[in-house]
Amino acid sequence: MSDWHHEQERGSSFGITLLDRTTRLLGRRGGRLILRFVMAWFVLFGGDARRASRQWLSLHRERVRLRDVYRHFFRFGTVALDRFALVRGEVDAFDLDYVGREHVESRGGGILIGAHLGSFEAMGAFSRDHDLPVHPAMYTEHARRIQGLLRRAAPEVAERVVELKEGDPGVILKLRRLIDGGAWVALLADRAAGGRTVTVDFFGRPAEVAAGPYLLAAALKCPVIFVSCTYEEPSRYRLQAEPLWEVVELPRQDRDAGVRLHAQQFADRLEALAREHPENWFNFYDFWA
Repeated sequence: MSDWHHEQERGSSFGITLLDRTTRLLGRRGGRLILRFVMAWFVLFGGDARRASRQWLSLHRERVRLRDVYRHFFRFGTVALDRFALVRGEVDAFDLDYVGREHVESRGGGILIGAHLGSFEAMGAFSRDHDLPVHPAMYTEHARRIQGLLRRAAPEVAERVVELKEGDPGVILKLRRLIDGGAWVALLADRAAGGRTVTVDFFGRPAEVAAGPYLLAAALKCPVIFVSCTYEEPSRYRLQAEPLWEVVELPRQDRDAGVRLHAQQFADRLEALAREHPENWFNFYDFWA
């Protein structure tokens, strides 16, 4: 992922934080009204992100208009704005639909694997409603930025974030203790955010994704559940959980082949979901570069 994209995310985080404060004063409707102007600015002046949106939407329709890109941006902005209310447990303004909840409730801990498609924060609302401890796990730089945002919105959630460090055995032990205690570790697996990567076929083209989630799952020997939460206007979030693997086994003779196999299975499931909900795709950079 490019340095530009990291800078864009830092700027977006700042802007969304300001919008969150505005929303607390004016309500969600007022925040979304201001968001319309903010996203229009991004469409006009965010050239790289605009091109990435066009590239993505062109996979799903013959002609991509500027208003299609704007709608894509606005959906991203809305989900980003809603994340603060969701992590604070302020769910009355939303229509939350849980599908496959029994797959999580019937297992005593494991890994929740998702992507930058829709809202992963809605899982936090589900975990509070059903007394399920969920610990987001992410690489250090991103973890500290997210912790900073969450600390202002929901300090108790920020404390659950686990920083991942490549080759650190202490992280494995910490995650093992959490899972053995019945907790769920949440990972986003669609970006090559650091460490080892693996090539998968995604929409007919090779793309690099992180290998870490499958190496972690193999080391922890726990169930892996695919989790997604897609957004529909004006306020509906549909959270879906489905089991991927009861345990990840990597062959000793060729661990890389095992990682590729599991990563491709994840990519296939993600592609099917992205085809159903293309405007919920929130990777605003050239995913195949």
